[in-house]
Amino acid sequence: MADGLVLDTSAYLSFFLKKDQSKGIERLLESHPLFAPDLFWFEAANGVLFAKRSHRFGIKEVSLPQLLEIVKEFPVKSIPIPIWWKKAVHLVQKHDLTFYDSAYVACAQVLNLPLLTLDRKVIQVSKEEDVALAWQ
Repeated sequence: MADGLVLDTSAYLSFFLKKDQSKGIERLLESHPLFAPDLFWFEAANGVLFAKRSHRFGIKEVSLPQLLEIVKEFPVKSIPIPIWWKKAVHLVQKHDLTFYDSAYVACAQVLNLPLLTLDRKVIQVSKEEDVALAWQ
C-alpha cells in the first residue's frame, strides 16, 4: 500500500471546523499525501458555506470568500472522474450509499489507499469492500 490517504469531506470538515476529532485527524493530514475525487472541493466548500451561514463553529469573524479560498488551497490531489467512476457506479448498485460517498470509497479502492472518513455508512461499506480505514 502506498503512503497516502483518500480524504473524505466528513473528515476534512471535522478538521477545518475544529470538531472533537480534529487533533487526531490533523496529525494524519500533516503526515500523508492526500487524495480525493474531484467532487471533494464542491462538498467541502458547501460544508463550509453551511457552517458560515448557520453561525456555528466560531468562523463568523472570517469572510466567506476567505474561507472558500482556504478550502481551495488545501493540499489534496484531485483524482479525475474517469479513474473512479465505474467503481463508484458498481458501489451504488451494491450498497445503500450516495454517489458522493461511493466516489470516496471507489477512489480508495482504485488507488489502494486507506480512506479517512468519519461517516458511519462509508465506514461500514469500506469494511465490507475491504478498504483500509485511516481512522476508526
